[in-house]
Amino acid sequence: MNKVFDPFLGLFLQVFIDDFGVYSDRAFHLAKLELVFQRLDSSGMTLSLEKTTIGFSEGKMVGHIVSKDGVATNPEKLDRISKLPFPTTKKTLRGFLGMVGYYRRFIHMFVAKARPLTRFLCEDAPALMEDEVSRRAFERLKSALQVAPIFRIPNWNKPCLVYCDASKEAVGCYPITIG
Repeated sequence: MNKVFDPFLGLFLQVFIDDFGVYSDRAFHLAKLELVFQRLDSSGMTLSLEKTTIGFSEGKMVGHIVSKDGVATNPEKLDRISKLPFPTTKKTLRGFLGMVGYYRRFIHMFVAKARPLTRFLCEDAPALMEDEVSRRAFERLKSALQVAPIFRIPNWNKPCLVYCDASKEAVGCYPITIG
């Protein structure tokens, strides 16, 4: 989907896995939609009418809230996560880490915060136990989501900082506009 919409990405269209959203000022929206529909037609892709909504200013998309302000976490999902009890098995730990991991981009230093829990997922790891370090990591991950930022496209006309994270396999970064 990114390949199909490449010329529009970040200008007036965002892709979320297999969904996309078109955003623009009201005066230009029909013209932008026409470009998207032409691109869909020429690529042989089709829309699912059940999933298609046109003309809204805020909506749910793939577990996120998308609006003119940017992309935010879905409060309904966060409410479910906040009520989860401490995991007592590797299976429930994997489930918890999967849920918070889906929102990992909203949690600053996610890997470091999750490390006291992920150590129990190793094959030769000791049985999961609710010690002070594990409990604190569990609560820290849940509370980090309660104050998650809203991600928006940076204003390249203003100065910004670029935060980078790298490993042996990948490099990621995100800009933060200053001012």
